[in-house]
Amino acid sequence: ENTKLLLHKHSFMKASLALTILLLSALLMHVVFTWLLNLSHEEKLKHATNSMGIRRHPSTTPIPSHTDDSGYRSFDFEKTKNDMALFYNVYIPKVESSENMDVGNNTTNHVSTIFVSQMRQIGRSEANKGQEERLTVYYNTIGEDNVIPKDNQVVCRRNDVECIHMNHYDYGQEEYTLQNLQDYCKLHPYHRVIYLHAKGSYHNTHQNNENRITMTFSVLNKCPKTLVETIGSDGTALNVTCNVCGGLFLPIWGPFFSGNMWAAQCSYVKELVPPLVFGERMNSLQEARARNY
Repeated sequence: ENTKLLLHKHSFMKASLALTILLLSALLMHVVFTWLLNLSHEEKLKHATNSMGIRRHPSTTPIPSHTDDSGYRSFDFEKTKNDMALFYNVYIPKVESSENMDVGNNTTNHVSTIFVSQMRQIGRSEANKGQEERLTVYYNTIGEDNVIPKDNQVVCRRNDVECIHMNHYDYGQEEYTLQNLQDYCKLHPYHRVIYLHAKGSYHNTHQNNENRITMTFSVLNKCPKTLVETIGSDGTALNVTCNVCGGLFLPIWGPFFSGNMWAAQCSYVKELVPPLVFGERMNSLQEARARNY
């Protein structure tokens, strides 16, 4: 009888311990979710992104809504035999005064080095080899002007790449280049697009430079074949198992590719919220959430 009593007591203690652990876990989850829900809007903007990877440089001004005075300039894309295009955002920190001229000169030289390095990677990539003509690189420059020559065909053609400078903006964000990319996809819904940027131009660190090389390689060499889609006789895509590709996909804070370099099918990109109004949509959601709590 004593043995049964001890067994019952032991079972009760185990059940109590398990219940306590369960309650503590639930409490911890409640605290975490409450913290996440109450993050400030600015903190969320540091991490959140739509599927086109909008990010912000801290030294540049915010992008306004997609209106006539937004500053955005569209681009007239020429006809091409290729089924893939590459869009490239080059941010060059501005040299605001003579006091930081030496730092500025080092920065602009570094950006030029990044440009040459990435053109070399593009030229040697599977993305370029699989095209009927030279792969076209459409790029915008933002920040300091005349660092990357607008007619940079010497560097590009040396690497068997066709470069087209769309626009220069004194101030701006990656949304401009992303909007150009989406505009292209609406014109060519069965093409594929690649998005790259000069990672490390703002923060020149060894880690950023290494990450840029790795991410650029992944997108240019691993993604093109993954995104090939077969088009049926009625114009619909038969191969729809994968419409985006990148080096590292993360679901935290929103679905995005770490480092913001990726490739995608235009049939997917053309359906997304336009990058220039994405920030406004996020603000509306934040305001709606605030009213409900």
